[in-house]
Amino acid sequence: MTSARKSAQSIRITTPNLSGGPSGVEFGISVAVGGGIIAVGAPGQNDLGGSAYTFNQTTGALMSSMLNPQDIFKGDFGYAVAISEGIVAVGALGNDVNSIVESGVVHTYNATTGALLHMIDNPAKPQNSSTSGDYFGYSLTAGGNDLTVGSIKWCTKQTVRNIGRAYVYDLKKR
Repeated sequence: MTSARKSAQSIRITTPNLSGGPSGVEFGISVAVGGGIIAVGAPGQNDLGGSAYTFNQTTGALMSSMLNPQDIFKGDFGYAVAISEGIVAVGALGNDVNSIVESGVVHTYNATTGALLHMIDNPAKPQNSSTSGDYFGYSLTAGGNDLTVGSIKWCTKQTVRNIGRAYVYDLKKR
């Protein structure tokens, strides 16, 4: 016989911005916790350009708001978030890069201030065509100085699609 311990909700975090696209705000589609900070993605906000937020883990107070710096409609900025060592990574899998649709990009920010630190472009140019991308930034995880970025639609040639690939970056060397 097993028993489960019920835990009480300690804080509730809600979106600081209710403006969303036709599919809604999608606040909370991605969440990450590290160093006393909660990161939350909301890819449906700001006319689908997306946004992400950081909150104090103890109080739930808003610390910073991050918008897609590329100001792209349907960029899915915030679809994935990760946090480590005071840095938040935000995936924008729908961002177009070098005229390649949905190539994807990851942005890193100071978790406390929300200041943009770096933009990590998709390192692989899609080989199947110039009109479809890899969804670089579809998934993210971070630990220590390492950031791992998933790219679910990476492919080797036009007939072999959606093989996928993961890339590891050093957050402090970017």
